[in-house]
Amino acid sequence: RLELRQNLLGAMAAERLMRRVLCTRACAALKELDLSDNPLSAAGIEIIAELLPQARGLTKIWLDGCSIGEAFRPLVDSLAAFRMMSSSASRLEFMSLAGNNLSDAAALELLIASGAMDDGAPDMGDESSSQRSSRSSRSSGRLNRRGVGNTIALSLKDNPLVSAQHVALAEWTAMVV
Repeated sequence: RLELRQNLLGAMAAERLMRRVLCTRACAALKELDLSDNPLSAAGIEIIAELLPQARGLTKIWLDGCSIGEAFRPLVDSLAAFRMMSSSASRLEFMSLAGNNLSDAAALELLIASGAMDDGAPDMGDESSSQRSSRSSRSSGRLNRRGVGNTIALSLKDNPLVSAQHVALAEWTAMVV
């Protein structure tokens, strides 16, 4: 585990770390990286998201308190890329984005990209097949019940999420790993 929490790392340091350390064969043994509470900026998040799928051994990453806010979109692509990788490739299992001022819309996109839910709003309650059929005809989203093996757990705590369903689903995915 490499913990670089609160080191005032910016975009340039993030790029150097990712390119010269994490994306090399020599660092394939590194499983966990904590970059929390660093001012990574939108550029730093974009670089991390772009290079994250190349970090072969990494299974867990913490980006808590990095002021991601509206700069979250590159992480959506990165999560989707990890989910598309074969089982023999690197498998990100957990990403923490706590305390990043993420909106409900951001949480929704991240939860869909992580595989925790299908498109739309999550549905975590038990429902009959007729209720499920009726709901799916309205094209609202639901918890991905196909199993958690292809799901990347997210921690979204301490974000200003209004939707209690998004909070509950994020907490559920974080408990699974």
